[in-house]
Amino acid sequence: MPVSLGEINSVGMPDTKFRFSTILHPFFREVLVIDPRGTRFSAAITVVVLALVILTTPGAVATVLLSLQTLVFAFGAILGPSHQPYGWLFKKLVRPRLKAPAHMEEPLPPQFAQAVGLGFALAASISMLLGWTLGVYIFAGFALFAAALNAVFGFCLGCEIYLRIRRFIPAAAIPAPANDPIIDLSDPTGSRV
Repeated sequence: MPVSLGEINSVGMPDTKFRFSTILHPFFREVLVIDPRGTRFSAAITVVVLALVILTTPGAVATVLLSLQTLVFAFGAILGPSHQPYGWLFKKLVRPRLKAPAHMEEPLPPQFAQAVGLGFALAASISMLLGWTLGVYIFAGFALFAAALNAVFGFCLGCEIYLRIRRFIPAAAIPAPANDPIIDLSDPTGSRV
């Protein structure tokens, strides 16, 4: 769900007068909006890593790359897309060189997508441990396909699944906004993904 940014200052962040209601992340207590270009950047790196996994399976290189990608998915699923290694790279190296995004998005759909990716990466890892090469190709291939859709077309398959599932969840089961629903986005520490 896009969130309007209002006026943008010279460093590409919302003006200090800009405020909107939001939900706080339970671990980091920060504003829950992310730059959608960060998820596409992460997906592009994931495409490269998973393609190398498929090309080098069976082998030590594939095992190491798949293990690292599984950890990246785990960080993204547990901590959120802006706190996984590719999100950190985007935040520190890429985003400062870009203009402000046209809109920001909720991180929960991409976080769910990371959890789906984690499931496929774990299935591929278990297949690799059992010596089932076809399983590695199948599970890593599914994750590669979903990441490629996001990287190339901006279509997040896991996000769409999340939104479809959320339609069936009762409103009472969805976390309520924090007690202080108004958050000032003037953050002196810099940009957020």
